[in-house]
Amino acid sequence: MIIGHQRLQEYFAGLAPARWSHLYVLVGPAQVGKRALARQLAARWFGITPEKLAGHPDFCYLERSVDAKSGEFKKEITVAQARQLRSLFSLRSWGEGGSVAVIDEAERLNSEAGNALLKILEEPRGKLVVFLLTESLAALLPTIRSRAAALYLAPLPEAELRVGLQSQGFAAPEIDEAVAHAAGCPGRALEFLQNPERLKILRAARSGAARLAAGSLPERFAGAAELVKQAEATADATGYLLTVIGEWELFWQQQLQVQLPAAGAAPAGDELGQPAARRSLPQLVTILRGLERVQSLLWTNAQRRLLLEQALLEW
Repeated sequence: MIIGHQRLQEYFAGLAPARWSHLYVLVGPAQVGKRALARQLAARWFGITPEKLAGHPDFCYLERSVDAKSGEFKKEITVAQARQLRSLFSLRSWGEGGSVAVIDEAERLNSEAGNALLKILEEPRGKLVVFLLTESLAALLPTIRSRAAALYLAPLPEAELRVGLQSQGFAAPEIDEAVAHAAGCPGRALEFLQNPERLKILRAARSGAARLAAGSLPERFAGAAELVKQAEATADATGYLLTVIGEWELFWQQQLQVQLPAAGAAPAGDELGQPAARRSLPQLVTILRGLERVQSLLWTNAQRRLLLEQALLEW
């Protein structure tokens, strides 16, 4: 069951699969529901439930693979992976409905993989539909972007997210904390409710943001070193850091709301009301831009600790 995005669901419900485009881009923040919507649409295409997609011979789900040496996700979707789609689409479909592919984190397609995808789309054998999932339309290769129909999934209002979680049987106290950390993203809220350990990480990240904001520069740098050490002890260091930095963003976004005239009173949470954590409006904008830059550069070969230290200089 998808939480939210009712308009997009209604749009496709009123559109016969035969009229669907070859290429759609679902754009929105991480865990906002892009994957869930793409899987629901693929299941509708085949006339099955989403649970049966994994075993369908005409369906392909593509994501970054795990590096055998480091154990971490690779930074790119490679041309070898894109050729899996060519193998699928070069064969006659098992049924009469054609083939469907979902490519997660499509901005991670390297240039060769992107060109391989374009060749598939330009020389289709039978009916095919590809759903690209991305957080940024601008990050896609221009040649792909120009051929795609873009559909945007915005974060949900808290009230809508809360109702959706209640419909899945979660209790109100648990929902309130999950919604507070979810930034309007259903997948994020569900992850917290199904895995309490994730909430522990976020609580630590939120309190850590307040502590770093109030600390000295040496204390901030020491915090960056400790965070990188914790991240590199996990199976996905980049993913761990992105989770923590996302929580730092929420911390500073709430501070930004305090500075805006329409924001009203300061948000709940003692750490948000500390004078040491307050910054001017220009400072807050600079801090948030710095965190966005770190999130982007974490996918490169830049040193993680140096990236964090550079961002913390602005705090």
